[in-house]
Formats: sequence, C-alpha cells, structure tokens
Amino acid sequence: MIDKVLKFFHVNTQSIVLSLLVVGLFLPTSVGQWMRNEIFYFVILGAFLLLLFLIQKKVDKVQLGVAVLLNGLLLFYTASAKNIENPPEMYRYYAILFLMMTLIFCLDLDIKNSRLDYSRWALNGISVIFILWSLSAILHIELFTNFIIGPYQAFYDGLVQTMLSEGKPINVFGTHSLAGFYLFIFATLHMLTFYVTRKYFNAVAASLFLIFLVATKSTTSYVYFIIGSGLFLLMLYLVNKKTFIIGLVVAAVLGVILSVKFDLFSVLKSNLFDKASNNGMGIRFREGGTIAVQIDRVMANPFKGTGYRSIWETYYIDCGFTHFAQRLSLPGMILIYLSFFRFLKKHLNWLLASFLFTMFLLFEIGFANFFYFRTLFILPFIVFYISQLIAYNKEVKLEV
Repeated sequence: MIDKVLKFFHVNTQSIVLSLLVVGLFLPTSVGQWMRNEIFYFVILGAFLLLLFLIQKKVDKVQLGVAVLLNGLLLFYTASAKNIENPPEMYRYYAILFLMMTLIFCLDLDIKNSRLDYSRWALNGISVIFILWSLSAILHIELFTNFIIGPYQAFYDGLVQTMLSEGKPINVFGTHSLAGFYLFIFATLHMLTFYVTRKYFNAVAASLFLIFLVATKSTTSYVYFIIGSGLFLLMLYLVNKKTFIIGLVVAAVLGVILSVKFDLFSVLKSNLFDKASNNGMGIRFREGGTIAVQIDRVMANPFKGTGYRSIWETYYIDCGFTHFAQRLSLPGMILIYLSFFRFLKKHLNWLLASFLFTMFLLFEIGFANFFYFRTLFILPFIVFYISQLIAYNKEVKLEV
C-alpha cells in the first residue's frame, strides 16, 4: 500500500534528496528562536528520512548498531552528568540532532532509476541564485542583499549585516567561515561535473565560486581557495592539456595579485600559525582561547561525556572534534567520524570518499559542521550527486 502511494506521487530517492537540498538551503534562520526553529526543522528532516528508509527497505546493520550505541551513550552521559542543569529545550535539541545525524549515516542512497540531468539542473539553478547573491554582496547591491538580511540572520544580531557590509558573499550561511566551506563544496561539485560531462557552464560556475572564496576573506575560505584552485587545475589537465596551460598561467597571475592586494599568504600564515592572532587557529587553540576550557575538560575526562547537557563555559562550536569529544567522550568522537567515513565509502569510490572526508574534517578544526542544521539537509545530496557522477563516468567510458 505504501509503495503504491509513493509511486503514485513519484516519490523516490532522487526526489527526496533534491527536496532536502532545496529545503535545507533556504529554510530561514532566526537569532532569537534558533533552537526552537531548528528542532522543528529536524522534525522535517526526520520525515524525509523516514520516506527514504521506506523506499530503500534496507539498512546498513553496522551503521544502525553504531547509531544505537552512540545515542545510547548520549543518554547514559546525560543521565549521569552531575551539577549541569540546562533548559529542557536544549535536551530535546541535541537528542533529535544526534538522532538525525546517525540515521543519515544509515542511509542507502540508491541511484538506480535516477537521472543525473535532474540533479545537475537543481545544482545549476541553486548555483545561479548563489552567484547573483554573491555578486550583489561584493558589489553592495541592496536589491539582492535585502533577500539575505531578512530571513537569514544567524548566530547573533548584526552579524549578517556586518558580513555583507564588508562585501562577503555569505549567502544563506550567516558567517564567512560556513560560507567559505560551502562555496568550496559547490565549486567542487561543479568541477567534478565539468570533468564528467564537459559542460562549460559548470567550469565557469566553479571558477566563480573559487573567486567568491577569496572575496569571503576568512581563514577557511583562503585555505579552501588554495585547495580548490589545485583541484581545478588538475581537472583542466585531465580534460584538456592546452586549457591546463592557460589555467596555470591565469593561476600564477592571480596568485601574484592576491598576494599583493589581499596579502593572502601572510594572512594565512598569521591565522594558522601565530598563537597571538585574533582570528583563525590562534583565537581558538591558544591559552585562554574560545575552546581552551573545552580542550582542558576533554583532556581531563577523555572517557566521559556530557551527553545532551551543555557546560556554559564550553558550549562553543568552534571545533567539531572537541565538541564531539566533550559530549560523546573521545572514543565516541572517533566512532562517529568512522561512521561518517563508512557512509561515504559505501556510496563513493575510495579516492572521492577519502577526499570528501578529509575536506569535512579539515573544516571541523575551526567549526562543528555537523551541529549545523543545513549540513544534515545538504549532505545526502552531496553524496548522492557524486555517486551519480561516478556512475555516469563509468557508463560513458564503457560506451567509448
């Protein structure tokens, strides 16, 4: 009966994954009621995941076992944590967040009977919107930036206005760090699409997203700009050697311009290695930094977590590793990242799974990305789309 209803409404894995992408990217945010709003958003996510499980009719038993273990650990640590009192809403928030995260890792995103064109059109359509918004932020065109300021306030009052006033193309992501990571993700998806399909729109889109990374002016965006530029040159080399030479010359000229105008390499050196820096790694990991107390607590209690409870002086999400370790214990933190890698490896080849895993974990150093609700909505599409590209690439090679 359920199968007939789903088939009648053309509900399949691809339609759900694309819906998750669109809904997850454009859901509004609110500074004042962010926790209450996100609990509701996670309920929406749960409904989509339920549909996916009904369609796939199978679950990775190892992943399911890990999910049960991790959520059980969280319940145990929450019950055993003493002298930590939080509002009930906070318990509900973290309970549903961790449940959704671990269920995503149990998914089997079957690409059979899916069409790459549909996914590519969704990627291209959203990219056009982000390109327009990014250009409007850089050029200070209020007609478009007002669409961002209204519904996409995030983290604290005035942050979005400040970012946009500085010409940073943050789009729906609220801050330059998150924007930098997802601009890189979009650039990567377009690069891979260009490599597989030879569609030049995707090459142009990838180039624009790389340029927007520089305009975002954060440690994250600069690091991923360098990685993305190297990846783009590799794609050009594999597609067309002459185009690669042109790209290499452009990259060299652009490198000189960036080093002079934006002082990119000096900024990166300061933010990554100078402990006294007020940005990047220094402000996080130095003594008295934003997560110093969190690090001390994890080192003092590596096998004991706080579960859904939050210790107010250590609630910062400026590092995913320590935040997971604080809530789940150090072994629990390792286990959840291993579960994430297994999810990637199940759907992608070893090279792309390792690359994507590394890119996500690199960002975890400076932000707890898996605690960001948009990540949980977007992740299934990223994995589904790349798996479609892999299958399409194999099909084309067989035809040739």
